[in-house]
Amino acid sequence: MRMRSRVFGIVVAALGSTALVGATRAPIIPPVLLPGSSDIVGSHFAARCDSVQRLARGAGQAAERLLGAQRVTEQPTTYRGKPAVLLVTSAQDADPFVDSMLVYRDGLAPVSEIVRSGPRVVRYDYDGPRVRITSATGDSSPVVKDHRYNAPVFSFQQLGAVIRSLPLRSGYAALLPLYSEGDDSVEVDTVRVERRAATGVWSIRFADPAIVATVGVDEKSRRQVAYSHTFRQDGPSWKVGMVWRQSYRACKARM
Repeated sequence: MRMRSRVFGIVVAALGSTALVGATRAPIIPPVLLPGSSDIVGSHFAARCDSVQRLARGAGQAAERLLGAQRVTEQPTTYRGKPAVLLVTSAQDADPFVDSMLVYRDGLAPVSEIVRSGPRVVRYDYDGPRVRITSATGDSSPVVKDHRYNAPVFSFQQLGAVIRSLPLRSGYAALLPLYSEGDDSVEVDTVRVERRAATGVWSIRFADPAIVATVGVDEKSRRQVAYSHTFRQDGPSWKVGMVWRQSYRACKARM
C-alpha cells in the first residue's frame, strides 16, 4: 500500500491522542473527520449553479491571467431512500470534461463518481474504505480495479462540499482522508475554521503537502464565495510565490 495510506492508518490509530516529548507537550492531533460524521451539516444543499473562473498571478505581478472556467452545479436528490446530492463539474472551455458525483446529504459519504474526458469514461464506486474503479476508452473493454484502505474516505472532487459543511465555529479543526483519483492513493490533509468577517463570510484554511488554501464560505447560504491558494516553499520553483484564485457568479442550471 502507498505511503500516504500507511500514514492514514497511523493517524487513525492516534485519533484523539496527545504526544509528549520530554516536558514539552506537542500539538494535539486534530480528530479524523470521516464520511457520515454528525459534524457535517448537509441541510444547506439546494439547486444551485455557479460559473467559476480560475485565475493566477506570479510573484510581484499585479495582473492576473485566466487559466480556465468551470460550471459547478448541485442538485438535491435521493439514493436508496435517503437524501443525497448530485455534484456536477463541467469545463467551459474547448476540452469536453464532466465530473458527476453522488453523495449522501447527511454526512456526505460518497456513493459514486463518473468522469467523462473526451472518449474516456471512468466510474468510481465508493463503499466505506473500498473504492472500485471501472475505466474504458471508446469501445474498449472496461478495466476494473479495487482498492481497500484503512478507513472510509472522501473523494477530492467533493472537497468543496465538505469544507462548506463544516461546523462554522472558530478553532474547529479536523483531518480529512481524501482519495486521489489521479494516483489511487489516500492522503490525510488538514482543515481549520479560522474567523468570521463582518460580512458574514467565514475563512477556512485547507492544507495538503503542496498547497495552503483559504476558502470563504457565506454563513447564511453556505455558498463558497472566495478561494485562493499558494504553493508551499518546497514546491516547484516556478510555482512558489504564485497566487491562484477563483471567482464566482451565479448561473442557470441546464435542464
